[in-house]
Amino acid sequence: MIFRDALDSLDEGILITDVNDEVVYMNPAYGHLFQLQACTANMKDHFELLNSSFSRLDQVELEQELTVVVRFQEQIYQLYKRQLSDNGETYLLYRLIDVTPQEKLKEQYNQVIEEMVVHVMKINKGYALIYLPPLYSEDLKIILLERVPLACQNQHITKLALYLSSISEMDPGWPGLLEKLTKTLKLLGVEVVLAGIRPSFVLQVTRAGIRFNHVRTFLDLEQATAYLSK
Repeated sequence: MIFRDALDSLDEGILITDVNDEVVYMNPAYGHLFQLQACTANMKDHFELLNSSFSRLDQVELEQELTVVVRFQEQIYQLYKRQLSDNGETYLLYRLIDVTPQEKLKEQYNQVIEEMVVHVMKINKGYALIYLPPLYSEDLKIILLERVPLACQNQHITKLALYLSSISEMDPGWPGLLEKLTKTLKLLGVEVVLAGIRPSFVLQVTRAGIRFNHVRTFLDLEQATAYLSK
């Protein structure tokens, strides 16, 4: 009884079903979010929504917790699914957490990154500069690898400086991203230099065994500009 009362009081939505999509338990937060009651006819439509949300992950073992992001009305939720066993019976546990503030902030951040990349700062004919943002993310990786080569082609850029001075804490993903980006640009005929590199980055690159023999590096932007302006 105490355990059920605790689940009832959570802001996080909780739904437990059997393998035939029969509701075993649904806390008030979950029902309120989707305007559901365990006995209502629209539960069928709701299970179709759940099944479609996890359809791409069906091959994964349900002993692992599966996670997807779902949008409902104007809110964004993290939806978790996990298989449970009790006295030989199998159940499915769904947890729903409101991540709207975090996701909207993430969308705003990605929009800023896209604007930074699309609006490459041209210094003079054929030479441009991109200020890299301080925080690494997988979304940033995708944006940079897709947009920077395209921007260089569209703006006829043959020399590009990547400015890293704003990166104070080096995420493990940065060295690999920069290696892929610089090699991709080189294949397109764009000469790339790295400027404003911090000692922490040098140490991380060395430990990761990554070599930037194909790229010149400079202490600051002034040195990079002098080199690329030749």
